[in-house]
Amino acid sequence: MEKLGTDYDFLKVYHINNKLRIGSKNDGGYIIVENLSNYDVLLSCGIANDDTFEHYFVNKYKTNCFAFDGTINNIPHKHPNIKFIKKNIGLTNDTTDMKNLINQYNNIFLKMDIEGSEFNWINNLSDIEINKFKQICIEFHLEHESSNNISLNNKLDAIKKLAHTHYCVHFHGNNWRSTTLIGEKIIHIGTSTTNQKIIDLDKEYPPNTIIIFDYKSQFPVNFSYKFDKNKLIITRIDQDTGWDYNYKCVINGIQIPKVFECTYIHKSLVKEIHLNTNSIPDVSLDTPNTGNWKPHIDDFENNRKANKLIPDIYLNTYPFVNI
Repeated sequence: MEKLGTDYDFLKVYHINNKLRIGSKNDGGYIIVENLSNYDVLLSCGIANDDTFEHYFVNKYKTNCFAFDGTINNIPHKHPNIKFIKKNIGLTNDTTDMKNLINQYNNIFLKMDIEGSEFNWINNLSDIEINKFKQICIEFHLEHESSNNISLNNKLDAIKKLAHTHYCVHFHGNNWRSTTLIGEKIIHIGTSTTNQKIIDLDKEYPPNTIIIFDYKSQFPVNFSYKFDKNKLIITRIDQDTGWDYNYKCVINGIQIPKVFECTYIHKSLVKEIHLNTNSIPDVSLDTPNTGNWKPHIDDFENNRKANKLIPDIYLNTYPFVNI
């Protein structure tokens, strides 16, 4: 994992009213903000077998949609206002960057789930182009096999670029994947037969150094910690026992879902906005992407257990929640 700075304000989430879920109940549904703008087009990137979002949107806003997906031959359900284009989004000769369309419109709604190609595409947008998008529903694949060839810094640069012009007003971790850590130093805690473990570090840290644990909602456990020169002392506080899951923690960093959905609105659309203070997910809007799906083997994604529903990803810390 690459070393990064300690400022993750570009991932902050803001509060706004008038949010609505449209599309599928599970994977494929997104949260939009109503009554913000008169959109002149919907650019939808990544359809697969679910076009419920597109149909709802064009019916509600009486606008046209260009739907892109190079992996299918047509959208599942035809609509006179939806034009399908069998192309993936990208910067190569066999994909499209949509710039011919972007340049024709000024109030664009973007829905994007393109399996890791979003980072290079965003980084390639000009300032004029990015400001044409008034609302964006996008899934980021931060740690995913589809984006392993892109550096973490380039991925975060794309999110920073959006944060310059847009507010993130909704954030939801996709529970098809779990969470990861980014920051100054990743520490592999491992397992323990007792409720305390002492880890030798490669340098001394001040006592007020911040540690974030890679908590997994399917393996609930609570830790406390303290630094003693070049030692990190970790204690389990919810039970007087050890733990059998290979936890990790990060020094001066954050825990973040490996894949997550965001809703962005252009900063020009609101005069005043405040940081989010509510834990994530929003149970009134969000549902687990996996629905009732169960992993079929014991070793699925960070040892998730077979025959158990995969819980949604819970977040209650900086930068996603202002506490």
